Amino acid sequence: MARFLMNLMLAASGYPWVVIPLAEREVYMTALEKASVGEDIVPFADMLARLVGRRLAGEPLPDVPKKSI
Repeated sequence: MARFLMNLMLAASGYPWVVIPLAEREVYMTALEKASVGEDIVPFADMLARLVGRRLAGEPLPDVPKKSI
């Protein structure tokens, strides 16, 4: 829900939708941990700014992994 609200706020401000790539999951989780436990939001803000910058430069959203049944 939090990522959806984050994207809603980004889109409302004219920024592109951002999806956390699976390859960056560990970076994302570490940044969230630092923000919530260490009260240091800089790593999360930097990661988000980098992802928004890549989208603004035209990089497409990552593909959604398909589940095998």
